[in-house]
Amino acid sequence: SGVLNDQLNKIISEIKLVSIDPPDLTSAGFFNLIAPMLGSMELAPGLTLDLNLGQDRFLGFLEDLEGCGDYTVKESVSRTDAYIATIDADKADTFVVLFYYLHSELTAPENVQSFHRTIKGLDLGTYETFAIRLLLNVIVSLPAPFALNITRVLLPFANIILGFSKVF
Repeated sequence: SGVLNDQLNKIISEIKLVSIDPPDLTSAGFFNLIAPMLGSMELAPGLTLDLNLGQDRFLGFLEDLEGCGDYTVKESVSRTDAYIATIDADKADTFVVLFYYLHSELTAPENVQSFHRTIKGLDLGTYETFAIRLLLNVIVSLPAPFALNITRVLLPFANIILGFSKVF
């Protein structure tokens, strides 16, 4: 919804001293604001990871995220009778929704190709490259619920495996 966007525009239009164009704070406007920042990340000098973020996937993520909390109204600690609206977030649900969104973005074919190019450009040993490619291929080949469970099981061992591979 554009409630925040509408409120900000109303406030700026009432303040005649300010002559700025307010940012678009709708869901699509927010995507347009952050997508360019996340689309190309420099990992090392001369090595960038270029991701193509899908607006439809992002808007679906925001819709799913809306269900990850309970809206409550609480009394304010101010002297007058005032109330504050809060969202009591369910952290576990939020994490799962975030993981599913990231999985959908990262497993898009153009992003998988970008990951492979980036891994190829990293200065890693044979075993580290193999371990990273194996994990990437496992995550890409599985639906999000299975990838979440595999990642949850494998991540604690990743540090051990990488440390062990440096011995050889």
